[in-house]
Amino acid sequence: LAGLTTNRIAEVAGISIGTLYQYFKNKQQILSTLGEREARTVTAKMIATLSKPDPSDAGDQAQVLIRAVFSAFGGRSQVHRVLLEHNLAQGNQDRLHESPAVIAKLLTASGIARPDGTRRKLSPAEAFVLTQAFSGVVRASVGQAAKGLPRAQIEEALLRLIQGFLK
Repeated sequence: LAGLTTNRIAEVAGISIGTLYQYFKNKQQILSTLGEREARTVTAKMIATLSKPDPSDAGDQAQVLIRAVFSAFGGRSQVHRVLLEHNLAQGNQDRLHESPAVIAKLLTASGIARPDGTRRKLSPAEAFVLTQAFSGVVRASVGQAAKGLPRAQIEEALLRLIQGFLK
């Protein structure tokens, strides 16, 4: 981040530095805005996955959800990690916890699909634990904590965790 400047941001964006400052007061505000945007994008993908009316079972739904979240970061894992760390350093923890809260609310309201086509609604405590565990694994795997671990193995372990929790 030390090498990132507002001049470089403006240059890459194809705008003047004056135009950039009309929208953002400094580099920190730009990074915070980008971090919030990343969080909203991932949350939207999660909501779309959980809202699908007819997955074949909860395992399939969980696997689709895991893949959607991890693919949202794609090759941008380092960028996401930097944005996440920046937001935490700036005291924006509340914004980072909004996504699990939104997902937890959805899980208590509409539930997760069962193999028989019905949905299992989670209690508020179950939804909280599941979403916090899920988001913790995602944050750690995008950051440095899981360095060297194959993403496919992390996804598979997370899927087993979710399936075990829902049994």
